[in-house]
Amino acid sequence: MAVDESRRPLCFGDLDTTFVLRNWHQICTTIIMLADPYRDYVLNLSNASDDMQSVECLNALGTKAMGPLGLRSHEMMIAIQKHLGPHRMLTVKSDQNANENKLAMLVSAKSWPVPHYASYSTPVSQCSLPLLDEVGARDTLKAFMQKLDRPLLLRNVEIDHPLLSLLKDESTHYKILKQWQRASINTAGCFDTWMAENFDHKRRKELKRLRKRLEEQGQLELAVLSNASDLPKFIDDFLRLEDASWKGNNGTSIKKEANMEATLRSALQNLALSGKLRFWALRLNGETIASLYAVADQKQVTLGKIAFDQTYAKYSPGVLLVIDATQSFFECPNTNSADSNAIPGHPMIDRIWRDRLQVVDVLFAPANASQLSFDLLKSYEKHYSSARLQLKKIYYRLKGVQPS
Repeated sequence: MAVDESRRPLCFGDLDTTFVLRNWHQICTTIIMLADPYRDYVLNLSNASDDMQSVECLNALGTKAMGPLGLRSHEMMIAIQKHLGPHRMLTVKSDQNANENKLAMLVSAKSWPVPHYASYSTPVSQCSLPLLDEVGARDTLKAFMQKLDRPLLLRNVEIDHPLLSLLKDESTHYKILKQWQRASINTAGCFDTWMAENFDHKRRKELKRLRKRLEEQGQLELAVLSNASDLPKFIDDFLRLEDASWKGNNGTSIKKEANMEATLRSALQNLALSGKLRFWALRLNGETIASLYAVADQKQVTLGKIAFDQTYAKYSPGVLLVIDATQSFFECPNTNSADSNAIPGHPMIDRIWRDRLQVVDVLFAPANASQLSFDLLKSYEKHYSSARLQLKKIYYRLKGVQPS
């Protein structure tokens, strides 16, 4: 029996002349969508603002959101709204209270290769997953996916995160686009035991030698943020060190962009007020030579950024500071793990923290999104990510720098 080709499912690989002629109407519809990426959305999509009501809604949702939140916390989102707006925010409101958010997520509204949403990220934050009220989470996500009218691309998501599993259950289309590992550490047990098991005798001896050589240069001390009034100095020192590094030379340091600097200052201030900020500085003769901050939430610590004085590079002050911070994680009863938030194969942290988190970029699409648009986006992301990775490697090699 002859097969009616016009009725078989559409596949991205079928983009030939016959396919175009038989599916002209659907292709035209997609092209129209591309030409108007900001048409009225079915889901509540608005320009995020820093008005008091919006801030209060995010603060309320953040206190009951499924976590740990890390760098996608409401404190970060509020700072982004204030200094980097306007941005688009997907929200699901409570049935009982129109002023209560059950879900909120900052997104980028993309138009290429097909209209879709992508999780929003900056050099200081990653809104990789939505803030989701833990109470009634499945019902909220069901409403979210029913109202969503196009694919949603989420980047840098822990594969074991419970929210990811819920999203998969409520999606019609689901595809992991990329999977990798990043460094992490389980802080159960004793720091001394971890040092002995994690590093061989030669490496431990080398770390002691580096610290001793630094101490020979003057008074070496570890400063830990304990008073919010000291926060401006910690931030100033971090920004100064980062700007003096290769990032400053390339124009990509946070200090080179006023709005980004304001966002970081505001976010860290918000986190300090909520008791989630951790900040360390290694100081030599009173001058900071290495700086690191992190976010603590629900027994997990997520590293933010680290910077160090290139003048003392031969003493590895950044490595010594990470070791000091790691010791504080083991000594804190409210911490049982830490996420490095680092790129795959990071040349420094991967050699210190030996545990690994499985991380993915994942594409979702509701029933309202066509198979064609899903396949187009899936194929585009596959080739785009591969090409971008190769170009970055070439760029770093030509610049003679290590990515951080």
